[in-house]
Amino acid sequence: MQYRLTHHVAHAKIVLFLWVVALQTAAQAPADSLKTRDLATVIVSAPRLLTSSLQAPFGIAVLTKNRIQQGQQQLTLNESLAAVPGLLATNADNFSQGLRVSIRGFGARSAFGIRGIKILVDGIPESTPDGQGQTNNIDLNAVERVEVIRGPSAVFYGNASGGVISLSTESFVRQPYAEFRSSAGGYGFRQGQFKTGFNAGKLAVFLGTSHNQAEGYRAQSAMRIVTANAKLRYTFDSTTHLTLTLNYANSPQADDPGALTLEQANQDRRQARPQNVQFAAGKAIVQSRVGLVFEKDFGKIHQITARIYQINRDFENNLAFENGGNVTFKRVFSGTNLTYALNLGKNQTRYKMQLGVDYEDQTDDRQRYNNQRGTRGNLTLNQIENFRALGVAWLHNLYLGRRLFLTAGLRYDQMKLATTDRFLTDGDNSGTLTFDNLAPMAGLSYQLNDALYFYTNYATSFESPALTELTNNPTGQGGFNSLQPQRASNVELGIKGLLSGRFRYDVAIFNVNVQSELVPYQLAAFPGRVFFRNAGQSRRQGVEVGLEYYLSKQFSAFATYTYSDFKYTNYQTTEGTFNGNQLPGIPRQAAYVELRYNAPFRLFAVAQLRHNDALFADDANRFTANAYNLLNLRLGWAVQTKHLKIEPFVGVNNATDVSYMGNVQINGAGLRYFEPATGRFWFGGLSVRVGN
Repeated sequence: MQYRLTHHVAHAKIVLFLWVVALQTAAQAPADSLKTRDLATVIVSAPRLLTSSLQAPFGIAVLTKNRIQQGQQQLTLNESLAAVPGLLATNADNFSQGLRVSIRGFGARSAFGIRGIKILVDGIPESTPDGQGQTNNIDLNAVERVEVIRGPSAVFYGNASGGVISLSTESFVRQPYAEFRSSAGGYGFRQGQFKTGFNAGKLAVFLGTSHNQAEGYRAQSAMRIVTANAKLRYTFDSTTHLTLTLNYANSPQADDPGALTLEQANQDRRQARPQNVQFAAGKAIVQSRVGLVFEKDFGKIHQITARIYQINRDFENNLAFENGGNVTFKRVFSGTNLTYALNLGKNQTRYKMQLGVDYEDQTDDRQRYNNQRGTRGNLTLNQIENFRALGVAWLHNLYLGRRLFLTAGLRYDQMKLATTDRFLTDGDNSGTLTFDNLAPMAGLSYQLNDALYFYTNYATSFESPALTELTNNPTGQGGFNSLQPQRASNVELGIKGLLSGRFRYDVAIFNVNVQSELVPYQLAAFPGRVFFRNAGQSRRQGVEVGLEYYLSKQFSAFATYTYSDFKYTNYQTTEGTFNGNQLPGIPRQAAYVELRYNAPFRLFAVAQLRHNDALFADDANRFTANAYNLLNLRLGWAVQTKHLKIEPFVGVNNATDVSYMGNVQINGAGLRYFEPATGRFWFGGLSVRVGN
């Protein structure tokens, strides 16, 4: 107890120190500094109502093109998201399960892919209505901006919005260009990329494609994926735009090496679980996405935006067991959004309002077959699953005087779920469920001076179980299980500001209370298959610090620190009582430092150092993945003429060859919790850009 109390006091002192420094020095920041204006006026769109990132009364992080693309391997979003405080990205090496992302604990439960966090690409949802998301089909060579809302955001995006990750692809350009990029690295990594942009009268076009393949660090971890993207905008006039976005991804191979016991991992980190090899564990996916966005401004006061989109996904997954171990589904996910925005007044009397309606429909045609050592066997499940969601949101931004800024909103969502059983040999397990939620949000931001903002907010989140979670029955039967939605409320205090026009900081303290926390577990009879149950209550308290320092035009530094005290407060199963235990899958402390140097003669160098504390792998807090420090380095040099740019680059991830766990399977069966991460990894390449 004394250690924990001392730990909390130490963190309180850190936060208090940052507040005092901000108050003492903020007045020194020159209001007319060009650098200050650039940093202060970063406009963010993820909250749906456009606002300054400093003025927004909640934690928000923005990553720009250089930090996403320059010299990066450009294989997974983990390369960039590691720089966001409060966010943990793991499992970057297992392309079968996909990148796992958690924000303030939301999403940590995921068995595969991303849960509980809204993923958007150019304003079009990548996450399905039931809260499932994945990022393997996103070509990072086409992404120029990432915005992250840290914390519950149901008022903006409804179900499964414990946080938001909004990605924007390349902007349209006036002058045509074409860019080729080729890279290679260890463990069979090969990559080829191409993108181009041009105008044809009123039509602006961006096109991009990439091919990635790797043998993988561990046995049974090879992957191949091809992606293609297109974005076209037609400008009718200065007030009317129509944008079409297209995405295609084909991943015929994404092998799954599986989790190991700690003894197995220590014996041979590169081995796969034998059963995963025996049953050819892995997945294959083909996905297409189309979105259409119409925007119309009526003067400077009124605006209408309409979106319509559809995602088609064909999926096949081999799991490492026989009975029902081959899973297939065909998914069709479509949706539409209509918003009306009002913008009145100016300066200190401004008022913005947005009224929006979202409707989404997801249908999964799902089958399970026996897995006969990698070959499809007899049918064991056949059902249609449907998830329909209707949401109405009313959002407001209001200036209450010269320095006080209010953001408030209210959203109502209704979700209707149905399953139609077409495998009747074990009875008819068809059924329906209905969930609804009212999500309020209120936030205040107070501007002490031109360079210092205080803020506070209250927000909520609602998270229904995903269809794959609802249909995972330990009985082996079809239909829905008895899972209930997870609900959470968040209270947050923070400061944001600028010092001397070069130093930007963001400090947040938060408390999240969660009811019916969704918790994963596994059974020995179904190794590798993940089931879920509801815990009673949990409490998440933490501190997030983000710092940016621009020493000069050539040198910049970024640092983040996250403290997470996430505990069960009421949770009991047949295996024991876990009250007071730490939530598994989340390190108590995490830190990140990034140093960037861009020389006048176009040499660039980047160093990234990441620290993660040890984290628990199970609810009982008996098994841990060890703490680690990870160093990544990149170096490149651009040779440029008027119409040609050639940029060779080289990088090394995990430069000190640290042995650490890239992922833990929470509450894994047979003590198989651990997935070893890749050791030292070299890569290099060359990009050639022709045109502007």
